[in-house]
Amino acid sequence: MRIRHVYTLFALLLLVLVSGTLGYHLIEHTSLLDSLYMTVITISTVGFREVVPLSRTGRLFTILVILVGVGLIGYSFTRITSFFLEGELQRIIRGRKMEKVISKMKKHIIVCGYGRIGHDVSAILIENGKNVVIVEKELKAIPEDVAFLTGDATEDQVLLDAGVERATTVVACLSSDAENVFLTLSAKTLNPNVRVVSRSIAGDSVGKLRRAGADEVICMHEISARRMATVIVQPNLVNLVDIMAPARNLFLEVGEIKADLNEEIVGASISQINLKRRTGALILAVRQQNGKVLFNPDSDYKMQSGDTLIIMGEREQIGKVSGIYK
Repeated sequence: MRIRHVYTLFALLLLVLVSGTLGYHLIEHTSLLDSLYMTVITISTVGFREVVPLSRTGRLFTILVILVGVGLIGYSFTRITSFFLEGELQRIIRGRKMEKVISKMKKHIIVCGYGRIGHDVSAILIENGKNVVIVEKELKAIPEDVAFLTGDATEDQVLLDAGVERATTVVACLSSDAENVFLTLSAKTLNPNVRVVSRSIAGDSVGKLRRAGADEVICMHEISARRMATVIVQPNLVNLVDIMAPARNLFLEVGEIKADLNEEIVGASISQINLKRRTGALILAVRQQNGKVLFNPDSDYKMQSGDTLIIMGEREQIGKVSGIYK
């Protein structure tokens, strides 16, 4: 039960008190205080004597007040008791604290949708030291050390509350492709520079998500199909990947170095950069500005403006790279 439901119950109880008070005042011509007293003792069923003898109309009105008032009080008591016992109040208080925490976060990752995919994505990101904000309509079980926001991720205000203007990445893991498309449009509108990584349930939704502005689209069916086929065709390759990244504990990470952010490597060759000797990390590929990818580039390849180095290494090695390059 949300806090607004509690407010609604209190508003209904107040309406019964006001209606009962005015009803007795108009029917029996008693003072407002006596009318209020009559309403309270009626709906509370304490059995005190009436202030004045009731007329036929007054008795019929009293029956109505008892039916409505007693029923509403019983329902309200049950709901409010449930509100406290089920920990809803603690979740609301925690949510208020989280809003303050999120307002101070920068360069974080917003995971929209906390289903099976969103749960696992968040866990892996957190284990790798990333600042994560989870956005979900109804959050029931939330890790204690994770920032969260309750709301509809497709609404602009919810994304703003999650700090989309200061975030680096938005992960779209909502329950339908239509919602993920709408989320992508909203996120890119609010922050054109934010990176959007979206999952796609249906294969024909990949193009729609890319047209909406998604930087990366992960098609779950395609990945599953490739994985199953690779297990059959190249089982040793799959086993190697499993060894490098067992369960959620990622021993190897992939990173990137953008030439435009590191002017000293523009014009330098792969051998001159010599990343292996300096940090232990490996250079997997070079992604050129036109989108072309050069895997295992030659040692004499010279970095150009707009190029991006794709690297791989252990977490400590990637950390050393981050200490040298932006």
